[in-house]
Amino acid sequence: MLIVFEGLAGADTAGLMRAVHTELTRRGVAACRVGAAGGERLSGPESGGRAAVVGWVLGVVAELYAVDEGVIGAALGRGEVVVKDGDDTAVVARLAFWLVRSGVVPVERRAYRWVGVLLSRRRYGATVMVFVDAPARVRRARIRVRGRALGEVEGAVRVWQERLRRQVMADHQGLVLAVDGGLGVRRESVARVVDHVVALVNRAAAGGGGTR
Repeated sequence: MLIVFEGLAGADTAGLMRAVHTELTRRGVAACRVGAAGGERLSGPESGGRAAVVGWVLGVVAELYAVDEGVIGAALGRGEVVVKDGDDTAVVARLAFWLVRSGVVPVERRAYRWVGVLLSRRRYGATVMVFVDAPARVRRARIRVRGRALGEVEGAVRVWQERLRRQVMADHQGLVLAVDGGLGVRRESVARVVDHVVALVNRAAAGGGGTR
């Protein structure tokens, strides 16, 4: 079973994901936590030229496949619940942005199609998507605390990422379990996600199936 967490900037998606993983483990559910993909490579291509951007995109895609097979696949094979940071959406938006900015493809729609084809052979999709939001004032405060000013390019990338995250939630309504990552409701949010996952695990066990 693969549980993917997505969230808007400042919603503390990673913090909620860690808390859910801890609670699943406390309840005796074998769980594996997978962080954001891409690593340092995600800072962007070495230059904005077409060849550099294409090479960078292919390198990031290769890392995503490595996580899919070597980390997620291995954990699912052991019968574990995989709790994953959904930063893949942020990665995909960043790749698409640079493909358009460099002129490799002319428009956003085609860039997403291009990236989608590259990633279409990954084997493991989300069983449940947890979309994390928080009140705007809470998200803004968290972003301010991080204290990182965004440059022009990074600010534009952030716009693409937020737009894609909202589209992902709209497109996967049947999979989405929406929770609030605000300061006052963390405990309830964790309990809601964990209860849902445990119910799915128990249902799969009762039916004789795995948790994949």
